[in-house]
Amino acid sequence: KYAYMEVSPFYPNKVAVLFGGCFDFTSIPGPTLSFQYHMFGPFIGTLTLSASMDEGATWMDVWTQTGPAGVDEWQTATIEFTDIFAVRGERTLLRFLGVSSFGYTGDIAIDDISIATKSS
Repeated sequence: KYAYMEVSPFYPNKVAVLFGGCFDFTSIPGPTLSFQYHMFGPFIGTLTLSASMDEGATWMDVWTQTGPAGVDEWQTATIEFTDIFAVRGERTLLRFLGVSSFGYTGDIAIDDISIATKSS
């Protein structure tokens, strides 16, 4: 199953939010999140993954893609949380934020979200 942001018929600057829940990374050494995303077309907006360590009061963007992501196929994003901020011992809330652009050919999709230990 995947999540999909439909932008037709022409909804500029509309926002779709998908909350991923609250995670406790204390048992995961070197937590890494990966997911597939599809952003192809002349009017692609922005997809952002954000994290909050204060129950959603403030958010930090940890990954962003604006505009088309290369060719018309699924891409992979991998975020190593230890490289961005210290999450061990913290409850971390995650969300995906999609923002549409100025055309009807700007759909955004995400799939295959996983959290694992950083591979050496």
